[in-house]
Amino acid sequence: MGLAPHPGRVARVGVHDLAHRAAPRGRARAGAGRDRAARRGRLPGGRDGRRTAGARRALRALVPGGVTSPARRAARGGDMALKRRMASTGNRIGAWFYRRFDGRLSSGPGTTVLLITSPGRRSGVPRSTCVRYLDVPGGYLVWGTGAGAPRDPDWFRNLRASEEAEVQVRSRTFRVRRRELVGEERDRAWQDVVLARVPGVARYERKAGRTIPVAVLTPTGQDAPTRRA
Repeated sequence: MGLAPHPGRVARVGVHDLAHRAAPRGRARAGAGRDRAARRGRLPGGRDGRRTAGARRALRALVPGGVTSPARRAARGGDMALKRRMASTGNRIGAWFYRRFDGRLSSGPGTTVLLITSPGRRSGVPRSTCVRYLDVPGGYLVWGTGAGAPRDPDWFRNLRASEEAEVQVRSRTFRVRRRELVGEERDRAWQDVVLARVPGVARYERKAGRTIPVAVLTPTGQDAPTRRA
């Protein structure tokens, strides 16, 4: 007949044994929960999480500009719309100041600015924009850098869609005929006239990453320059 073990020792051994047996099940449950969270995209870990992360990296490498969520795309679209509205408002304010002060606040030493008005290519509503120009034989040379925007500015696209436009140079207002330069003629005008006389616009050309359009505005015969009342 053996001796019975001490009651305290039994209690200690029992608690340790229970904890030891429960630990693997607890770890298994935690691992299963982590795998479920990884599959749902909540955690980057786990086999499924690693696969998801790898797929995202592959998509970012294949899709130009990366993969963005609908919310981010909508936010970017809203930013672009806001920029267009701000540019439109700035054009209206600039046109008002030009007319009000006959361009005295827009032009200065080494900078000559005219106000060009042409119908919108889609709406037909007259649109006015302050544009930098250079005097050349036969008229005024203008170009569309759009401050380095990736596409031609709206005022130049409107001008391209119409044969004539109205121009104000300081206090004189008159009609002009548009002639867009292309090919070698455009390249010579850009290099020998624009960049030679206004070298600072080269940074906008680099930023835009496109061929900057150039045009000559020639006053029409029936509309010789006249002073505004």
